Amino acid sequence: MTILSTDTKKQLTQNQVGARQKNLASRARHDLLQPLAAMRMLLARVGDEISEAERNTLLETFSAALTGLEGSLESIVQHLFLQHSVMGFTPAQVNLDEWLEALCSQYVGKFDAEDIAFHLNTQVGEVRCDEELLKIVIESALDNAFDFTKSGSVTLTTDRRGETVLIMIKDTGIGVYANSLPRLCEPFYVENAAASRSMARLGLGLANASDAAQLMSADIRLSPNDDYGSTFEIAI
Repeated sequence: MTILSTDTKKQLTQNQVGARQKNLASRARHDLLQPLAAMRMLLARVGDEISEAERNTLLETFSAALTGLEGSLESIVQHLFLQHSVMGFTPAQVNLDEWLEALCSQYVGKFDAEDIAFHLNTQVGEVRCDEELLKIVIESALDNAFDFTKSGSVTLTTDRRGETVLIMIKDTGIGVYANSLPRLCEPFYVENAAASRSMARLGLGLANASDAAQLMSADIRLSPNDDYGSTFEIAI
């Protein structure tokens, strides 16, 4: 692991330091998740020695457990790096429409499998943002929408208001209680864990989203809808 000396840091610009720190975070994340990939391969080989029905049940169970563990490790790594300022703010010019389309494509299959309609409506063009930090925020919101929406739809829309771009994720899930709103961004706070379809919830998703938004000097807001569900907003 490479550690930057104080003298070296002084010679680098803020963006260069941020880029190196993010590279370090990426390598650490890879090192933590690599053993889980090996476990998947091992389970696949062990499954060949039992009946097909038993193998499928075993692999589905372990796959769901490993997916939950992967998500938990990812959240913990993000939390540590955000809390200790390892992830700096490195802005770049991004076509937000194309960026969101690529990011959301990873969720379409998950929503389809649960018969949840997913809608993406964005036409704001270029914005200046930190892609990695914004990814933490958007993925946290989409993960929550998926976990707590049993039926209906999830809709992501954008709106440009002067120099500010607003990203909104609206779901038809169980919603949030008004008295819980002040605590939702606290680390390890879990609301309605029994209602989530996720096997592992640490209560770090919104905490990480809040920390990432703060590094970007962005504002986030989660509010209950008038009818049902909730809406997550981030202004960048």
